[in-house]
This record gives sequence, structure tokens and C-alpha cells, in this order.
Amino acid sequence: MTPKEREEALARLAAVDVASMTGKNIASTAKLDGLQGLMRVITELKVPPTQAEDVYTRMVNKLRDADLTVNFSVDKFYSNTSPAIRLLNAFETPQRPGYMTERKLAEERLFDYSNAKGKLGMKDNEKSVIDRIKKFGSQLTGNNPSFASGMRPRYAAVNFKNNKYGAAGDYGASFMVLKDHVKLNCTLLDRDSFNYRTDIQAADKLANYAHPDRIILNMRENTLKALYKAATGNDIAGANMVGLLDYVEAQIHSAILFNRDVKRMYVSNVAMSDGGKRDARPYREYFTKFGRQFGIPVQFI
Repeated sequence: MTPKEREEALARLAAVDVASMTGKNIASTAKLDGLQGLMRVITELKVPPTQAEDVYTRMVNKLRDADLTVNFSVDKFYSNTSPAIRLLNAFETPQRPGYMTERKLAEERLFDYSNAKGKLGMKDNEKSVIDRIKKFGSQLTGNNPSFASGMRPRYAAVNFKNNKYGAAGDYGASFMVLKDHVKLNCTLLDRDSFNYRTDIQAADKLANYAHPDRIILNMRENTLKALYKAATGNDIAGANMVGLLDYVEAQIHSAILFNRDVKRMYVSNVAMSDGGKRDARPYREYFTKFGRQFGIPVQFI
């Protein structure tokens, strides 16, 4: 293994370390989070106490079992001339001015890449993990020579409502469904992480698939109602009035390879034709070829 390959391997390990260290924090309050989430089901959804535990379990299972989706713009996908074999994150792709400043702030709030919280009270093995995360992940000042852009999260959303156009349609009417094993390296938030970029307690809102209780505990009322409806089949006022950025967001702390991690892809006919303003055939041919290249079933919707 060359020195460069070793550094790349350590950077990949550091990304998984982020999910692991965050998972320890999540697990430490899981019992209390679950009890508080259960009380929210009783008080806000008016579920009788005798039924609340069953309803809560169904809501948790709906979050765990729902497809993990990545919405995308067909134009951005189609115009990408680089031979990408994996899903790129925000640090690996061109972004509009000012966006990366906000993205860095949001991710720093959530995952403390620069170790602003310090290592007081940590065990020696945990300190070495934190040092590795800081070495490859810190980018607050923009002058870290060891920064590995690929270790930063990719973003997806939990499609618990089974939306035809994916869980985060504001990012495009087309989407890919990720395979279930990807969930193992995910953390979760009850809404788009940009909503938490100024919240100094943002990290305490993070959940994961092992312990998704904080999602139910923190999600906005109408999103909670939408999850209740999806899990039980029972309608409730407000369940259909969910904001575009109030989806359940997943932060993926590992590479997403198209030929390994994507289950299927759905591409919008309306988006390809730009609402009937252009010929969609080149787009259809492109996505058909893409699916064949990476072994991904493609459906046009």
C-alpha cells in the first residue's frame, strides 16, 4: 500500500468513525428519548395510552423500513461530463457562492469535525478516533492540507410517505433508491439539516436506524402526523400539510457506489422534456445507458 492509498483508507475509516461516535451519543439517551417520543404520541396525536406503544412501534418500524432515496435534477445529472462511478457530496461538486459556508457550518454543528468540543473525559482509543476525524474532516478555515472531501456526508431522505417522486422532491423530481445496507452508516435528522445550522444543540437532534426515537421526538407536528398516517393508515388533520424541507434527512458516512449501493432509479418524464419544451429522447437514452452500465433498473415515471 502506497502512502497515498494508506491516507485514503484512513479517510474512509474516519468517515465511518463519525457515524460510530455519533451513534454512541445517540444510544446514551435512547431510553429517555423513546419514553419522551411515546408521550408525544399520546399528548399530540391523542392516541389512547393503551394503544400508544403499538402505534409508536409502528411509527419506528415505518422509519426503518421505508426506502432511502436521493432526489436529483435530470439536467445536472445529464450535464455531468465527468465519469463518476459514485455519488459525490457537496465538497466534491461545484456549488453556488455562499452555499459551502453554510454547508460547513451545518456539518460542523452536527459532527464537530474540528473537535471544538474537545476530548475531555474521553478514553485513549476514543481520542485517537477524534484525532483521525479532525485530520481528514476539519475544514472550517479551509486550509487543512489533509482534508479529504470524500469523507464528508452524502445526503438522502427517508421516504416514509412513499412519495412517487422521492422523499425530497425540492431537489428534483427524479430519484434513486439506495440498498438497505447503506442504512448501517447513516445518521438521521427530523428535517433538512440546514434548518439546524445555527442551533448549537444540533448534534443532540441526531438519530440513527438503531435508535430513531429522536426523529419522533423532534419532528414538526405536521410531519409527526404524516408519519402516524403512513404507519397506521389513519388520517389525521395536518398530515398532508408538510413543508418541502420537513422530510427525514439521512447523512451517509460512507461512499455510495452506483454499481454496489443503488437498488433502482426513477426518472421523471416531465423533467426530461422540461414540461414538453424539448425532446426527451437524449435524456432517456442517457439514463437507459447509465442503468445498463451500473446494473441499475431504471423506470421512467
